[in-house]
Amino acid sequence: MAIMTNVKSATCLREDQLTCFISPFVSLIYSINLMVNRSLKKPPRGYVFVYSTPLSQKVKVPFLVWIPNTKYSILLIMDSCIFCKIVQKEIPAHIIYEDEHFLSFLDINPQSPGHVQVIPKKHTRWVWDLPEHQEDGSGFDNYLSAVHKIAKAIQNTFGTPTVCSRIMGDEVPHAHVWLFPHPKEATGDKKDFEANAEKIKAKLR
Repeated sequence: MAIMTNVKSATCLREDQLTCFISPFVSLIYSINLMVNRSLKKPPRGYVFVYSTPLSQKVKVPFLVWIPNTKYSILLIMDSCIFCKIVQKEIPAHIIYEDEHFLSFLDINPQSPGHVQVIPKKHTRWVWDLPEHQEDGSGFDNYLSAVHKIAKAIQNTFGTPTVCSRIMGDEVPHAHVWLFPHPKEATGDKKDFEANAEKIKAKLR
């Protein structure tokens, strides 16, 4: 469904009528991500709403892009959970742990060497949304067991026994737990992703 609206009128348009109009903006929309939404105080007077049905994910993130020299902007709702794409191996990551239900990989902007994210493979908005226990092993109890196993592998691997943990979910709308050696105590190059991943994986073997 695609709808073009302005203050005085509303007109329904077919998606194929807007295809050629939208396509030049798709790569731009991906690259700016949510930054545009955060920077705009309010949209221009008129705007184009375009709804794109997600193909493989239930997560839909809105992107708002103003079309220069017009009174229009595009609101495109797309499936764009980066963690789901890592799970599906659509984008690369330094994966250090994987089982049937959970995945862990190095954070691309690490607080310290060995900083990892631990996530459920099935898209879950918040850690607290996971069922306490699931017979198939995908519940909160098994999630914490995976977190514990990975934390023990990180402990003393980067020069400190102190492993910090944070329950996160704000920057990426997918449940995740941060694990990282204490930044003031850890040793090593936090940007040496390949070496750091191998050190953790060696402890997990």
